[in-house]
Amino acid sequence: VIEAFLLIARPGNTTLTAVLSDPFHPAHLAVVDQLLHSPTRGVMSLLLNYLEEQTPPSAALTALGKRSDIAFLRHMLRRIKGHVAKTVAANLRRIQDVAWIGNPAEVIDALDGDEQGAAIEMLMATRVRRLDVFRAVAYTLANGEPAGRRAAAVALAEFSGSEANNLAAMALDDDDPQVQATIILQVRSRGIPGVLSRLLDFAESPHDVVRTALRKTLDEFNFERFFASFDKLDDQVRDTTASLVRRIDHRAAELLGRELASPSPTRRLQALAVADVMGLVSEVEQRIIDLLDDTDHAVRGEVVRVLASSPSDQAVQALLKALGDSNDLVREAAEASLLEIRQLRAEAAELNRDTVVVERSPASDTVPRDAGHVASAAEVDRSPSDSGATSLELGGADPTADAVVAETTEARRSSDG
Repeated sequence: VIEAFLLIARPGNTTLTAVLSDPFHPAHLAVVDQLLHSPTRGVMSLLLNYLEEQTPPSAALTALGKRSDIAFLRHMLRRIKGHVAKTVAANLRRIQDVAWIGNPAEVIDALDGDEQGAAIEMLMATRVRRLDVFRAVAYTLANGEPAGRRAAAVALAEFSGSEANNLAAMALDDDDPQVQATIILQVRSRGIPGVLSRLLDFAESPHDVVRTALRKTLDEFNFERFFASFDKLDDQVRDTTASLVRRIDHRAAELLGRELASPSPTRRLQALAVADVMGLVSEVEQRIIDLLDDTDHAVRGEVVRVLASSPSDQAVQALLKALGDSNDLVREAAEASLLEIRQLRAEAAELNRDTVVVERSPASDTVPRDAGHVASAAEVDRSPSDSGATSLELGGADPTADAVVAETTEARRSSDG
């Protein structure tokens, strides 16, 4: 009879409200027992509807917390999944005890990912003892489905202390990028030793959500800030910061390209220096080469200086062109950069030859010519007539860098004499 009554009743029913509000009412215990144990969907829906009432009886909310049967929990969690309305949140806040909180694994393991996430959100909205809630969060973060772990990662931000910190450090290794991103946003404020080096490991993450979170949590290491303070940093701090910014801010090359095109010669000069320090010369090489036509000889001089760190064929061709610059200092800098590139290529070729010798089969008497190949259009060869001299040959370049440098230097000596 009572179950039949509950199937047709609504939360606002006067009789039902009177029964639930009076613990001494003759029908109180029987009605509450039905609300606690009935497997009937209609009774479960009635109980859940109390969550949306402005002032539900305490007995109804207590019954909500005491039910731990999976069928009811699924029904409830699907209803509140994804968002908790203001009224529902206020009623959840009145719940001080959840029956399954003492053994969260049994319930969490029986739920799917979305339900796990809703369970964590529900627990966080209640007044259940925080230590008990933390244990449920910890279990879900370590053992839940991806959606459950994501909700647990969000909830973890509300907990502090060594256990929470250890859990956050562990969650950095989660294989779900959203979990990683959520934890990345938390760990710096936790003061976990050595966390910065761990965070930097995420700079090369293939997941945009992870890299975005990293940039946000390490927001001081961004290109704009580094560029603005570049002249104020000493060399050691500048080098360290440059390395961090390059790893963290994946917009660096793009933003550097804009600075290289600045109408201000001062900013163009600084952009060239920043490119060199950040090791981004090769990534913006063409933009740098274009500045060889700059009207400011100081800019052109800085261009030929930084091109030495990018020993590509394009850079060499640009430096050969700069040997004809109208400014003496630019021409001298171009010579120096060409010689530096020659040395870099010679060292690379020597290292490559050493590697080939080590890996070569004992039966092999010679190293194939292409085994010592360094670049597609630039090779370092030893002349048969001079085993100690190394010449730099440039594919498509005539004359060679060595010849041009030697010829230009000799011409200058003759003119000085």
